[in-house]
Amino acid sequence: MSSPEPDFLRHNKAAWNRMVQKGSQFARVATDEEIAKPLEVLDGRGWLPATVDGLDVLCLAAGGGWQSILYAAAGARVTVVDLSDQMLAIDAVKPRDVASPSK
Repeated sequence: MSSPEPDFLRHNKAAWNRMVQKGSQFARVATDEEIAKPLEVLDGRGWLPATVDGLDVLCLAAGGGWQSILYAAAGARVTVVDLSDQMLAIDAVKPRDVASPSK
């Protein structure tokens, strides 16, 4: 038997779901232009390795269809975890259509 969801989880989930409904910038899917140059978009400071192709990337609290799609476009195997079911739904919209530009 599972215990009820704590108030702070319910509150945060509801807040992020509202952001999706209101079209927040945090619930924006990566554009085709961004997907064409994923590492450049993700890593303006040069902290990432030259390639993430074949790496496993875990995106925590990162639903919304931006980071996950860009990492996938760069060739990474991406797993996304988020409290918001609506943010996760955005991540499911485009990833299957994204292929690594190098492949």
